[in-house]
Amino acid sequence: MYLECVFYTSDFIVHGFIDSHLERISDFLNIKTETTIVLYDVKVSKLLNLTKSLPMSIPEVRLEKQSILFAIPMEGEKSQTIIYRRANRLVYPVKVFLPGFTLIGSIHLIEKFDIRRVLLGRPDDFVPLTDVTASYLLNPAASINRNIIIFNRNRMIMIGEHIQEDVSRGQAAENAGSESKKP
Repeated sequence: MYLECVFYTSDFIVHGFIDSHLERISDFLNIKTETTIVLYDVKVSKLLNLTKSLPMSIPEVRLEKQSILFAIPMEGEKSQTIIYRRANRLVYPVKVFLPGFTLIGSIHLIEKFDIRRVLLGRPDDFVPLTDVTASYLLNPAASINRNIIIFNRNRMIMIGEHIQEDVSRGQAAENAGSESKKP
């Protein structure tokens, strides 16, 4: 089965198809014995020249997993409910900072969101977020909204709980202070 996906690296946007027997791109990316992926029918665009040049067409490429910041499954991907079918999960709004990008979306965890331990016990390198907005720091107007984005936690700079814009800073600080007083 061929799965269509767009991969963002620090310099390029790589759009292509992977050949996988797995249903989900996140499962494919999290195969520990593979450090690269092979893509077919590929279109490569330079991130900085997105509107100024046509994408390069390449029949087949090998992409290093370590270079991937995040991946966006295209419409052929299963619904987001299949991503979290293994266990009941709690949903938390988060901000994830990657080189050149900020992701705002929802992370699904089996435990309570604890910033000191979030993602530490997780064996997967590629973590799915749902209802995501990805903003490119060099051009914030060029943001991407998707149902699912899978980010590379090894490329993550930081992660934190996302506080809605309508919450005042004073209330956010008060909430943070009450959280820190818990034993």
